Amino acid sequence: MAKPRKLTAKQTESFRKDLEEIRREVLSGIQQRIAAKRDDTGVKEIGDDFDSASEGREQELGFLMNTRDREKIVKIEEALRRIDDGEYGICEECGEPIGAARLKAMPFTVLCVRCQEAEEEWTKIARERELEEDDRQFFEVAESELADKGNDVED
Repeated sequence: MAKPRKLTAKQTESFRKDLEEIRREVLSGIQQRIAAKRDDTGVKEIGDDFDSASEGREQELGFLMNTRDREKIVKIEEALRRIDDGEYGICEECGEPIGAARLKAMPFTVLCVRCQEAEEEWTKIARERELEEDDRQFFEVAESELADKGNDVED
């Protein structure tokens, strides 16, 4: 695989425009949801439990979407700052150029493919260790409770 080259000024400007467009789209979506929420705040008829559960789920999904949108906006702003600072398209981990194809697919990425894969592998290993620790603690508690119940039966 060929080593990615540093972005040209023309490519960088194209990515700036792409990022600004994505930011506009995300902000527009947020504004539309806010407007829809305002329109939907009228008095509602009393519904059954399923209606209430459905509304709660919709609110939860709305919150998650808003959280993701906020995170996306932050990443976009950081990418625009990196463009201004001349650091856009450079991997934050190894300092090598991030390929233009990767940036086209994920314009606010900060890691090259190699470093992203390494990070995902470390995350996977950490998660597996965490699950192993959770299992170990669960079995310790279960064994302790079984031992306590065994002592209760003998008394």
